Amino acid sequence: MTRATVDLPVGYRIPIPRFHLDRENIARFHYVLHHMETGEDRPGKNIHTDYEFARDRGLPDVMADGSQTVAEISRVLTRFFGEGFLRDGRLVTKFIKPVFPDYTLDITLTITERKQVGHAVRYDMDISCANQHGLLVIVGRATAWAR
Repeated sequence: MTRATVDLPVGYRIPIPRFHLDRENIARFHYVLHHMETGEDRPGKNIHTDYEFARDRGLPDVMADGSQTVAEISRVLTRFFGEGFLRDGRLVTKFIKPVFPDYTLDITLTITERKQVGHAVRYDMDISCANQHGLLVIVGRATAWAR
């Protein structure tokens, strides 16, 4: 992946590879998240790790935790902007549709504003994340800096 520079124009789309989710990485993410929050090794039955539990709640399959897709967007911003996102950036998202196993997500980050501040540039971006059927699952905004 290329890195941010101070001369990116408004309208520039940050190149992002597609992101594929399967049952295994959805469950693994949720187990790690649960362990970090509680210190327990295994969460109880829930819509993120138990197929039958999810089906009993009217879902077609287990569902990715929203923080998993946001983590992927954050990872891309961190790779592209580095400290310019980690130290001074912002990320705000809105979940539109659930994400299920075997979804391939296309994340689009488009620069909507560029503001020169001394030797640095602040970039504001629109975020969209669509599944393989073109349905939006997440929208949002981000801000990051290039120096």
